[in-house]
Amino acid sequence: MVVQHPIFGSMTIRLLYARHGRRGCGPRSLLRRTLSDMPKKTKTHTHAKILKVAARRFRELGLDGIGVADVMKQAGVTVGAFYKHFKSRDELVVEALGTSFKDLDAWEERAETLAQVLQNYLTEAHRDNPGTGCAMGALLGDMSHASKSAKTVYTARVKRSLAFTAGLLPSEENADKRGRALLILSGLLGAINLSRAVSDPILSREILDQVRQQLVDLTAGNALSKRGDGLKQREPNQSTS
Repeated sequence: MVVQHPIFGSMTIRLLYARHGRRGCGPRSLLRRTLSDMPKKTKTHTHAKILKVAARRFRELGLDGIGVADVMKQAGVTVGAFYKHFKSRDELVVEALGTSFKDLDAWEERAETLAQVLQNYLTEAHRDNPGTGCAMGALLGDMSHASKSAKTVYTARVKRSLAFTAGLLPSEENADKRGRALLILSGLLGAINLSRAVSDPILSREILDQVRQQLVDLTAGNALSKRGDGLKQREPNQSTS
């Protein structure tokens, strides 16, 4: 039996029935199931769209820089539909943070060496595009007055990035890899925020370039080797005096 439907048409129903009808699923029940699944899929799609907008705009403007109404408007959704997706604004913030950190996950997965991480992070392109950049850096200043639930998500991300950074450090005898990872992460987040805060473009570029190079030298052991070379050069002079 073929059911004529004003939206799907008889041909679509024939295809559905041909695929599933022999499994004890008649065309009418199959149509009802298909139609009942549509609102769920639409809601999921809309929910993801809202989070994508919020994740980008929070990074650009800060957690308090944009309201729920503007987020919903930019997502193409009515403000009245907000509570169909979130219990509160804080729930939106927490989920948006999680969405933002997925970008960081993908970025870390592509990084093969610590030098590559440093070179890619402290760049003018990253500085100028916070909306698609690292949420840890973009929202660093916001987290001191964020909700406990938002801080929990942020803290978990910091711990994950610390472990990731420590894992890329070269193995050295008696090396404090976690301490070094803390120094690197603090340097990255501080430098990217300071470069965005100053009005002098030359100084901003200098912050990025110098901090990046200092961290590269530190992680490559260059700073320690240079210091050792300097001590060796002074030793003969000290012995002859």
